[in-house]
Amino acid sequence: MTTIWELDEGEREIEGIRADGTPDPAYAAALGILPAPYGRRALAVAIDLAIYALVQLPYALGTLPLVLLFLRAEVSAYGFLTHPQFLLAMIMAGVTAVLTLALAVVQLVLHGRRGFTIGKASVGVRTVHVATLERPGFWRIVWRCVLVGAAGLVPVAGYVVMFLSVMWDPERRGRAWHDRASSVWLIDVRHGLQPYDDKRMRIARKMVRVEAAPEAPELPSLATHSGAPEAYRPAGRVSAGVLGVARAGRGAEGAVGLAARPPRQADPQAPAIVLGMPADLTSAPPAAPAPRAPEPAPRVDPAPHAEPAPRPAEPAPAARPDPLPADPAPAAPAFRLVLDTGGALALAGPILVGRDPQGDGGFAGARPVAIPDDTRSISKTHVALAPRADGVEIRDLGSTNGTSIRRGEAERPVPAGTSVLVQPGDVVAFGDRTIRIERA
Repeated sequence: MTTIWELDEGEREIEGIRADGTPDPAYAAALGILPAPYGRRALAVAIDLAIYALVQLPYALGTLPLVLLFLRAEVSAYGFLTHPQFLLAMIMAGVTAVLTLALAVVQLVLHGRRGFTIGKASVGVRTVHVATLERPGFWRIVWRCVLVGAAGLVPVAGYVVMFLSVMWDPERRGRAWHDRASSVWLIDVRHGLQPYDDKRMRIARKMVRVEAAPEAPELPSLATHSGAPEAYRPAGRVSAGVLGVARAGRGAEGAVGLAARPPRQADPQAPAIVLGMPADLTSAPPAAPAPRAPEPAPRVDPAPHAEPAPRPAEPAPAARPDPLPADPAPAAPAFRLVLDTGGALALAGPILVGRDPQGDGGFAGARPVAIPDDTRSISKTHVALAPRADGVEIRDLGSTNGTSIRRGEAERPVPAGTSVLVQPGDVVAFGDRTIRIERA
């Protein structure tokens, strides 16, 4: 049989891997993932053991006393089988076996698929794969349990060495030898990032990629104040508990391309600014003043009985020039927005983009443009776009998943409530959707 085509899916690219193929602890720290404290890890183990002991109660109360009688030779084998409590003992043993099996399956499935057991969920601890920072997987957790059981072959000392091995972790993540052998990592989700929250994890990874992006040409700002523009960098922690962009108004080191638009101080001596251009250039110039007519010579009374002197003829007034016609105000050029689905939209005026945009977003007469989004990565009123003389003004309207600008290989986030100016060829990423700016 002849192969018509082949699909080369390639290997999945895993972020946060060093050149030698080992996971980088600095990447996880940049995402906001913290190792689980030893005290809470021990408490989680104690809770799981207490639940296991509770499940063993039917056997301990209903079966074990009869078994001890037989082991101490107080009853024969025949007497054991014909004992009045034999049936109840077998029922209790069966109940314990079923409950133990159910508990083991539930704990293993939860631990492999969601990264927690009942004890770990109670104290805010989760287990992730150390390289992918995702769920560890069922069989990896089974292998970890086998290693824990193998430590019990050396009574007491085996478990003591296993728990103390967290102190010998070269990466200082608190991973014991059975954690390293099974490639898992126990993390703290009370004070750090929750990796199983897909939305927050996606935002955190995006912010780390943005911070590590190569230097790119600066995108011009709409700000018209003098001096160096304020800058920001994605290094702050926001209320969602993940890494985000620094709040507007806070200083940051290093310009990253998109400058925040700071408030301007009113200067009564300075001319008004309209889109970076003096206001008097956008209005009609005043008409040229008409030339003043020469003043008549002073009148002198003639001498008595003298002939009046002839009055000189007054010069004709100069023709008054017509005022120059007013230049019309330049209209904002139209742009074309190309969605990631292939659809296009003409941008001749301000628009609001979101699942169900409301209000005007600070742009008078803004037209709402609803974009369907089943994943709900787009906010109801996400971002505003308005054409300007030298580009398109972009303003994030406090969206949940944020807005960023992509120019070439670099990507820079837009702080909520801050306007930036983008050029044709730039891509605006909002949620999981994108818009490319083109000149109409």
